Amino acid sequence: MHMQDALSVLQLAGEDKTSLPVESVEALAEIALYVDRRFAVWPRCQDTKVQSLELVGAGIDDDFIYVFQEMQLTGQLHELVFTSTLLQDIEPYAASFVNLLTPAGQFTYQFAQESPNQQPEVVHCVNTQLTH
Repeated sequence: MHMQDALSVLQLAGEDKTSLPVESVEALAEIALYVDRRFAVWPRCQDTKVQSLELVGAGIDDDFIYVFQEMQLTGQLHELVFTSTLLQDIEPYAASFVNLLTPAGQFTYQFAQESPNQQPEVVHCVNTQLTH
């Protein structure tokens, strides 16, 4: 998330959060919780279940804030479904990116809503072709 978008997220969180320095632990935690509430992932495979999708934390690199989550799965993974409504409550046409790190490599996905008549969430699938 770009730093400017993170400031908008803090404004949504309430007046007591708008004065926080974006680099502060409290601000990063608020931003991470915002992402956690607006992002989901699950497998579209039989006999595969998400045991947990846990928020790990957030960090700053240059003008961007990264939020980290870890997923525990049981079964064999072939396809994931993502939903993301990040920043759409601030800017309806906002685009957001998700990086997925797997044993098969890194994948990057972009989520964007092209018109206000679309559903509020965008679903993307990926075939990760993982074998155990």
